[in-house]
Order: sequence, then C-alpha cells, then structure tokens
Amino acid sequence: MVDHLDAIRDETGFVILFLIEKDFRNDPANKELGFFDYGDRIYQSWRQENPDQEKAIIFVLDLKERMLSYEVSPQIKEQWGDEIKNAMSDSFVAPIKRGDYAQALMDGSSMIRTRVLDPYNGSDPKSVLTEDLDTGLDATIPLFAINVVAHVLYHEAGHALIREFDLPVLANEEVMADSFATVWITQQQTDRAAQIVSDRVRSWLYEDSEVNPANYDFKGEHELDIRRAYQVACLFYGADPAKWTLDIAWLGFSESDLSDCSDTAPDQIEGWSAVLASHMRPDGDPSEKVEVIYGEGPLAEAMQATGILEIVATDLRRFDWPEPITLHFDHCDRGASWSRSERRILLCDDYVSRFIKQAETLSALPPK
Repeated sequence: MVDHLDAIRDETGFVILFLIEKDFRNDPANKELGFFDYGDRIYQSWRQENPDQEKAIIFVLDLKERMLSYEVSPQIKEQWGDEIKNAMSDSFVAPIKRGDYAQALMDGSSMIRTRVLDPYNGSDPKSVLTEDLDTGLDATIPLFAINVVAHVLYHEAGHALIREFDLPVLANEEVMADSFATVWITQQQTDRAAQIVSDRVRSWLYEDSEVNPANYDFKGEHELDIRRAYQVACLFYGADPAKWTLDIAWLGFSESDLSDCSDTAPDQIEGWSAVLASHMRPDGDPSEKVEVIYGEGPLAEAMQATGILEIVATDLRRFDWPEPITLHFDHCDRGASWSRSERRILLCDDYVSRFIKQAETLSALPPK
C-alpha cells in the first residue's frame, strides 16, 4: 500500500482523504445516496471547484459505517486503477474495518499527502477525528483502547448504581453491570455506540483466544469472555435492530439468534429505565457529588487528554447520588473496580496498557 500510494502521489501530486460527517445521511439531500454515490458526488463537486486540476484520487472514509471508498479521475483510473484496487485490501483499510480510524489516519498521513475537504476546511485529519468523536483523542492511546475503557467505566458505574441506590440484584451482578453499560451506551451515547460495543466485543474475543478452553474458569463470578462478548453484542443489536444489523454481521448470529436478541433487549432497556427513573436529577441540574481524580504514572497525561473519564462523570452527574463518588485513574495494577467502602470507581493504568497492546496486536491482523 505504501509503495502504491507514494508512487501515485508522486505521479499526480496529491491524494485527497475526505471524512464523511457521521450524520450526513440525515441531510435530506444525502438520505437517498448510497455510499459510493456519495463518493462520486464529492468527486464531481471537487472537479467543479478545481477545473484546472485533472488528476485526483479521492478516498472517502465513512466514520459511521466503517467503509472506505474511492473515486478517481479518468486519467488516474486508466493508469492506476489496478494499483488502487489492490491497495484497498491492504493495511490502510484494515484499521478502518476495525473502527480504528485514528490508526488509519495516522498511517495515511505518514504515507500520503493528505488534504481534507469541506466541511473541515483543511484541518488536520487527527484533530478532525478528535472533534468528531468528542473524545479529546490523544495519539498515545488508540481509539480502540478508549472505546474499551468507556465500556469498562460504564460497567463499574453499573455496580455503583446498584449498590448506592440499593437496586434489586436479581441475577449475577457482573452480568447486570455489563447490561447497564451496554444499555446506557446504546441509549445515551448513540453516535458512538457501535464503535464502543464493537471494540469491547473484539477485546473480549481476543482475550478468549488467548485462553486454552481446557483452562476455562466456570466457577468465577464473571462469565467467560466469549460469553460476555456475545451477550453484549446481542443486547446492542436488540436495542435497535434496524440500525445496527451491519455492525454485528461479522459475529455470525443466526436469524433465530437475532430474533431472540430483538425480543429480550427491550426488556432490559425498559427494566433499567424503570429502576433508575426515581434516582435521576432534573435535566440541567447535575449532581455536584461526582469528582474525577488523576494520579501519577506514565499514562496520566495521555489518559486525561482523552477526556473519557470526564464524559462518564458527566453522565453520572445525572443521578442523585446520596454520597459523593469519585472516578479515579491511577498508576496501579488492579484493573478496574467499584469500591463501596471508598465510593470510588478505580481505573488502573495497567488495564489501559493492556488494551493499548491489544490495539497494536489487532491492528497487525488482516481484515476480516
């Protein structure tokens, strides 16, 4: 891919990468357009604005559907069509299919001369991605790791809600916490839900692949990683089947499985809504009892730059906590946990490092 794009760049002078706005389909003018049709529209628009430029390759990256398209001028297509087609299955596309757009953009910006068209007015691709996802993304921590951490934090928040508000524990509490995290993300973080859940599922499946089935622990309070992955994916899909069918297609659910997910997910969503309703604060009146703390350690600054703890804290301030709670990121090796005695959600940097390493490993794998 590098050789191909470098050669194309040297020949043509430029390659253009366009980031589609995540909600562009809501525009009535775009609603009926297919993905490749939209790419062609961008190309034609560019040609009108640049009538003297006859050579162009426009890569169209869809942040929402995890697809990459390209449109080329006839001159380029004739000379470089096969090379571009071959490149589309190579390393540049792999992170896009995983939803790791940060990696794709970092790779792209180092391989090619990248320019971003309107509506981003020539901004740097990484800064555009940061603004688009509202994460304050820092290059030190891959988007994959941030997404996994987001689900982890909402999982621990589920424990906090159960214990602080004395919610009935009618099943395995770990399963309930996974349920809360997924329900909250699908209902309150809709724009990012597919990325967060998909990356959490991939993390669990990766961790399951590292364990010999002969060593499965059937006695612990946590479900097996592979079971958690499919349970969460099922709940995610069932929360909005029409919207998220493509996002779980790679998991191989049968039609019968999907039907069951559609039946059971609304029950969990309605259940959480019912038990939490009386503990919510009025809109516009956030709680002052939720604090974010950063300790020391090599990842403290990078983690703070992502803003993910602040995002979760903002959501938790919507609840009327009886006592103050903290979200605490620190240099430690205890993973993530909720402490009732300390009223603290603790996230250790060793856990984040684990997900960063997973991102590096998965980014080296071929696309599925």
